[in-house]
Amino acid sequence: MQSVLSIDQIRRLLRAVQDRFEVSDTCGIALEGSLAEGLGNSSSDVDFLVIADEEFDFPVIPTLLFIDGYRVEVRTRSASEMKRQLAKVAEAARRGKRSIRQLDEEDLDRCQRFLSAIDVQNEAYLSSVRRFLPRSVLDGVIATWLSEQARDSLHCAVAMDTLGLPASAVSWAQSALTEAAKSWLARKGDCYLAKKWLSEQLTRTAPGDELTNSILELETLARSGLEPRDYLERVFEILRRLGLAGKDFDGRNLVLEKAAHVTTWQLGERVHLLRNKTELFALSAQAADTWRSLRFGGSLLELIDGGERRSEQGSVISQFHGLGLVEIAWRGAGVIRRRKTTNLPPYIQWPVLSPDGLIVGDDAPSIVLSALPPSRFAAAGMALLYVNMVIENAREDALGAMDGAQWRVFERSVKRMLRFACFAMLSSYGINPLPPVEEVYGIVEELKQAPPALRAHIIEFERTLRIEDKQSALSALRRMDAIASEMRQNTKGSVFPSSFESASGWQQTLNMGFDWARLGAFLDAKFPLEQARDLIQSGKTARPIVKQPADRSGARGLPS
Repeated sequence: MQSVLSIDQIRRLLRAVQDRFEVSDTCGIALEGSLAEGLGNSSSDVDFLVIADEEFDFPVIPTLLFIDGYRVEVRTRSASEMKRQLAKVAEAARRGKRSIRQLDEEDLDRCQRFLSAIDVQNEAYLSSVRRFLPRSVLDGVIATWLSEQARDSLHCAVAMDTLGLPASAVSWAQSALTEAAKSWLARKGDCYLAKKWLSEQLTRTAPGDELTNSILELETLARSGLEPRDYLERVFEILRRLGLAGKDFDGRNLVLEKAAHVTTWQLGERVHLLRNKTELFALSAQAADTWRSLRFGGSLLELIDGGERRSEQGSVISQFHGLGLVEIAWRGAGVIRRRKTTNLPPYIQWPVLSPDGLIVGDDAPSIVLSALPPSRFAAAGMALLYVNMVIENAREDALGAMDGAQWRVFERSVKRMLRFACFAMLSSYGINPLPPVEEVYGIVEELKQAPPALRAHIIEFERTLRIEDKQSALSALRRMDAIASEMRQNTKGSVFPSSFESASGWQQTLNMGFDWARLGAFLDAKFPLEQARDLIQSGKTARPIVKQPADRSGARGLPS
């Protein structure tokens, strides 16, 4: 291939490089990249590759210079490193398609650039390195590798089309077309990997060919002038002509499979998904319905509703797949490889969590990622349930003290209600571990995410609370109930039952705590007190459990 630069220009630039850096005469030097391929333009880098007769590996990043209006990159590699890379590709060629499929694009690119480079110093030495991988073998490897890439992209296109997502299907179909076209070119000896040069490669290697014209017409949806459905059909037709097998177009081969390390957790009314114990997702009601409808091991085509909900359902399943919460496989070819597992931006709304799990706004996406780490989320949720229970317990104490006219006991009981209302607020805002009781009011006062009026009400009530008689006690209890109600409305905790008024209220409390305690135990999260673990053993019932005597240092009872 002829370089865009003349040999005199190349040597002049190389001399300028050698004036700035000491490059041994024993090194081999070549011009590689798009200019060496005859594909470059005035903005292309001038890429020099220096092969040094060394055993150690050089830094990967090249040196960047600006010489005579050119941007010059100089990359140094040891001969031993280059030989290992060439030998790796040669060995994959010997082993066959499965090994070729596993090759890294970076390895193929470095080998291709080196084998196609223009020698400018020590040609004999560079040839001695190149003998580890004949150019004809590399052409075949790249043709096979690109064909496999095209097949994977086609499977993604068929999957997205099956899910009713035409824009994604078109995007994957365009990738499949590019990769299949470059595989076709590689079989003709033109195996430069950079995709942006496809049109230039087609017009120089297969000018006037009917396939060239068709590929160029369909290179993008916009150039084709077609509607997505017609575009897909045309691209699929060209892909068949480029050698992809008929079975790779049949959506009946798509199978939905369960992803490893993904568990489902329902807290109250909200469904949560836990991935690898490190990330927690909350689902909208619609996404939760879709999740419950999934049947793993079955046909994706049969799972999708062909009616009006197809695109909505398909969009959610596509998100599940992209997030690594489910797998989509192709019968006979395994899990679809090209769609990488991605993630969502951390979602946070103040407050963060309630007894029903992550708090999600009505305008939120159908799947959101908790900004809190799962173990902290579980610990804060368990603490939220526990401190709400303490509020109920303290209120019962206050009523008893009022009946007995024990005004100082009443005052302490109401203050206990207030402290644990503050702990409930902090837990709902994701704060865990909780601070000591002596510091709780100061932290609430600085909690700028909470409503200012509620914070002011709490601080003012704590500083002025003094009980002398029944009238002041009744007034204080009304104010405390108002604060507790306002706090629970703010933290979406109004669903919390009156734990100590009836057996049913206590059972509801146990049931809520059981769901959180199971999640906490699964994540090895910190329990608010040791008795919370009893919920797991109790199986949601209030029956007594015989336990060994507790360590005196362990938490027991409802703390003050």
